[in-house]
Parts: sequence; structure tokens; C-alpha cells
Amino acid sequence: MHETAEVELSKIPMKRLRLSRLAAVALTLMAAVAHANPFHLAPDGNDARDGTSRATAVATLNRAWELAAAQPAGTAATVLVHPGVYTGQWIRIQGSPPTAVTLRGVAGDGKRPVFEGGPNARETWLRLWASDGRPTGLTIEGLVIRGYYTAISLDGKRDDPSTGNEGTVIRDNLFERIGTIATNDPKALSTAAIRFVNSSRNTVERNRFVGIRNVSGCGALHALYLAHFSSRNRIVDNTVDDFCGSAVKLRDRSNDNMITGNVYRHAQAAPAIEEWFCDMRGRKGCTKQLGECPSTGNVDERNAIEESDGASPRVSIVGPKVPRPWCRSEDFRRERVITHD
Repeated sequence: MHETAEVELSKIPMKRLRLSRLAAVALTLMAAVAHANPFHLAPDGNDARDGTSRATAVATLNRAWELAAAQPAGTAATVLVHPGVYTGQWIRIQGSPPTAVTLRGVAGDGKRPVFEGGPNARETWLRLWASDGRPTGLTIEGLVIRGYYTAISLDGKRDDPSTGNEGTVIRDNLFERIGTIATNDPKALSTAAIRFVNSSRNTVERNRFVGIRNVSGCGALHALYLAHFSSRNRIVDNTVDDFCGSAVKLRDRSNDNMITGNVYRHAQAAPAIEEWFCDMRGRKGCTKQLGECPSTGNVDERNAIEESDGASPRVSIVGPKVPRPWCRSEDFRRERVITHD
């Protein structure tokens, strides 16, 4: 039999008491997030169903998102994406939903869920616009995204760092044949497999990018393109294989990103990481009215280039280092990419 001891608060060390209070707060916050029953998406589904089980799965990503995002505010909802091929599907999301939504691929019998661009290859598979500065609550994991011009685009407003979004997680996915290679169109141009515009504090981890190519203008296409205040993102333990534009491009005050543990293979005269300052005094294509500035404080750590030509550097810095009056002086004092082996 256990005896219950009564302890006076005055006799508990303050450090221990603070930790106990923090733990209690954490438990309260965890309990406050209700987890809805998962919704199901399957190739043989039907959007007239409710999606609450495999037997009543829906057929389209748009319908699955509609069901998940409609859950009460503060709820965490999961869409289980069952194995098979989903052809020609794409989705547009306006604003950060009050519900945290996870799109999770389910593997079975050696198969994974595959979203294939098909007749809609020119589309972006998933594009989210949110400029309220809040976390999106979006997680994308365990999927194959194949044959689209762009896989994912997270867009805030590019002129003000407070009008962005943050907190998306993209992990354990395969992005394959992304770019105009999807339609073999030499007149079209894609710039990113994953694009962040004023999108910060996201995590991109353990993904594979294979065949990130344009038919022409291939140097303009990047596996990850971080632009316009896309800062403090984590790009960790990904593999980029078969590419000809810089794998990770940083542009316009996309600062303090951690790029670590990634492997870059079969690069065709393209750097692993590129910091690109579009100086409107020297380039006609710099269209931002307020002007762009360098990206600084980014960390390149334990990244490797393998099986590539000798013209593929690990880091490339593009653009002048002379201060510009529309930028902060620290934009030119801080190192743009800091390399640690």
C-alpha cells in the first residue's frame, strides 16, 4: 500500500517548481488539441461518400481537404491517402485553415500513393496562399508527386515580411520528373519543384527529388526555391538526384536557413546551394519595386555533391557585394552562406 505525502510548496526548490509548471502547461496545450478521426482518400473512392473509413473513401484531394479543413478550430485532422495512382489532381488552398491538416500517404503491398500530373501536368500540385503570419498547420508526408511543372508552392506577399506564412512540414516524399520535362515542352518554363515566397520556419526533410529538369532553360529550375523573406527554414537529409539548376536557391532576404545533411547527385553544371542577389541597378529582370537585398546567415552543413561533373560547386554566391541604399547595412556585413563540414 502506497502512502500519500503532503508537501508544502515552500519546501519545493523553485527551479523544480518552475519545471513542473512548464510541464503542466505543455500537457494542457496538448490536451487542448482534439484529434479528429482520419478521413480516407482512395483511387476507387467516391466524393459522394463521407470519407470516414476505407470503405467510404473519397476520390479527390480537393474533397478530402474540404472534409478535413472543415473540422472545428483547434482540431488536428489527418487525410490517409491510400496506395494507387491519382491522375490529374491538383489543389488550391486560400489562407491558413483553423484546422491542422496532415496529408499522409499509406503504403501497402510495396505500393505508395502517386499523384501523376497527366493532363494537368502544367499545374502546381498543391498551392497555398496565406499572408496572415500564422502557422499553416499543414503536413505533407509519404506521397509520390510525379510529372507536374511544380509540386508545392507556399505563397505569402513578397513585399512585407509580416505578410507571410510558416510552419509547414514536408517529409518522406518523392518528387519525380518535376519541370517542363513533364510535358517535353521547350517553350514553357518552371522555376521550382518546391517554392517558398515569404514562407518561413518550414521543415523539408528526408525527401527525394529525382529528375528536376526543364526541357530548355533548365538552369532556372530548382528543387527548392526560397524567396522574399523565406527565413529560418530547415532543409535536412534530403536527396536531389539528376538536376541542372541549383538544387537550393536563396533570394531576397531569405535568411538563417539551415541546409544540412543533404546529398546532391548527378548535377549538371549546377551548384548545390545558390545565394542570388537580384540587384535592380544591374539586372532588368528585378521587378520588385522596393528592391531586393542579399540573403544572409544561411548555414551549409554536412552537404555532399556526389557523382557530378566538376562544374558543380557546393555553394555559389551571385550578385554584387556593394551596399545598396534600399537594403540594411547588415545585409552586406553578414556572411551570405556559412559552410561547416
